[in-house]
Amino acid sequence: QIQHDEEAIKKFKSANQPVCTVCGQIIRDISTAVNTKGADSLIHFDCAIELISKNEKIETGDKITYIGQGRFGIVHFASPGDTKHFSIKKIIDWEEKDKKPEWRNEMADLYSKIK
Repeated sequence: QIQHDEEAIKKFKSANQPVCTVCGQIIRDISTAVNTKGADSLIHFDCAIELISKNEKIETGDKITYIGQGRFGIVHFASPGDTKHFSIKKIIDWEEKDKKPEWRNEMADLYSKIK
């Protein structure tokens, strides 16, 4: 059964390869994509980070990172080698909390079947 479910995930990913509205390239693995802020189109995760970095002031020791629930954050590391100690300087709401994209629901359902 697990092998069947893994095949279903591969099939879903290969059948769902939209074009990123930022860079124009195919999104080969939608599990690594995010919705465009305020829209239903998909973009590469790295394209989202690039858009954020153009609009936010990033200082030494800061890094843009995904913090969950459709949000990115500007995270500050006091010591570059120490990733355990950090502070979140700013939270950037990217995807609407109450509006989960249908493709993500389908993918979550497929992954939940693998034990």
